[in-house]
Amino acid sequence: MTSVSLLVLAVVLAALTLNAYRPIRRVRALLIPSFGAAMFVSELPFHVLALALLAGLSHVVANEQPPHDSLGALALVLLALSKAGVPPALPGRHPQFDSSCGNAGNSAP
Repeated sequence: MTSVSLLVLAVVLAALTLNAYRPIRRVRALLIPSFGAAMFVSELPFHVLALALLAGLSHVVANEQPPHDSLGALALVLLALSKAGVPPALPGRHPQFDSSCGNAGNSAP
């Protein structure tokens, strides 16, 4: 995987993460695709994290070293920052869901 392709993937994952927090609502034609993309990121956060980790590791393994160029380093930083923003799927984050599952009051500290 080249640094450019890693950067493209990092930008796409960062855009999906941003869309999970602020979906597009003004452009009517993008409403349904934006909802679907936001739902993917917010409902499957561990899958998105695994995809980001796999992308970063595949770049390091394919080149047998961390990136030396600025594009690769920027891509890894962007991956880390965007994945820090992925909403965690932990008990206590969704009170409505926890109460419907009988987990009300049993949230993790």
